[in-house]
Amino acid sequence: MALLTNGGDATGLFREMFAATFARLGRVTMPQPPQPVKRRPTGMEWITGRYENLTGIITITEQKNGIAVEVTSKPGMLAGLTVTKTPARIINRHMINLDSEDKQLARTILTFEGDNQTQADFVNMGMRLYRRS
Repeated sequence: MALLTNGGDATGLFREMFAATFARLGRVTMPQPPQPVKRRPTGMEWITGRYENLTGIITITEQKNGIAVEVTSKPGMLAGLTVTKTPARIINRHMINLDSEDKQLARTILTFEGDNQTQADFVNMGMRLYRRS
């Protein structure tokens, strides 16, 4: 089975549609998405910084109470999500998700990658890859 979308909340849509389909047709239960940790891990400065791609900018900052995420579209670009200083819940050193009352934002998971041990080189948000700038 495949689900083709053109942006938006593809992960959430996939989980909602396929959980019901798999349960009904195959009696398969989909695993839950990764859950945030209760305590804040050390070394989160690895992900803080600014990441860019053609359509937008993601800025990750360390706040007194944790991590905050800001996503802005570049001028003239209509695609993309805009998020203003939203707190994030830490799943592990490589993953965070937005802490929001908005259902779509709350299931947005950002994953960080890279060979550099002192800072992440890339962040994935949905199907979009951003490079540290």
